[in-house]
Amino acid sequence: MGSGRTIAALQALLPDLWTFALRLASTPEDAEKLLDNLCHGIQAGTWECAPYMSMRVNLMSAMLRRWQQKVRHPEACAARTARAASRIGANSETNRHLLQVVAMLPDEQRIAIILVEAERLTPSEAAWAWGLTTDELERRLVRAHAAVRKALENDAPPVRAYVPARRTACPQAEEVAVTRP
Repeated sequence: MGSGRTIAALQALLPDLWTFALRLASTPEDAEKLLDNLCHGIQAGTWECAPYMSMRVNLMSAMLRRWQQKVRHPEACAARTARAASRIGANSETNRHLLQVVAMLPDEQRIAIILVEAERLTPSEAAWAWGLTTDELERRLVRAHAAVRKALENDAPPVRAYVPARRTACPQAEEVAVTRP
């Protein structure tokens, strides 16, 4: 794909990418930095586009990998997440509570829900974008749904515990991605 077509596709997908960045990051400022980093990487030609995936999935994958590579401090991350969850706007109290529960999930579960439920990627697209096998993504999604169900039944948000990062590799990923277990 030529660079002109890539830039045009990027411009067309900016609203979707902005929404995805907001879902990944805990603040609009972090989302803006993430999207800016992605755009600079594309302009510099430092990313690869898999021809068998849509441009949207390729761009989300690049953004997710950049977000994962960012060094995050667990204490600051938990505090930002709690503040972000308290500011969530929704059209009903039930939706607000659901969004707050999802915001408080551990990253591995939150991202699985974001990719499949919010971004409407198929499990195979979401797994590819994240650098996981489809089975691993589906396991994380099952754990996420169980945590959301339990939190909603108990009428309390899940506890966001710090989990040290682990390295996983997926055959379709060219580089090793740092993920949360």
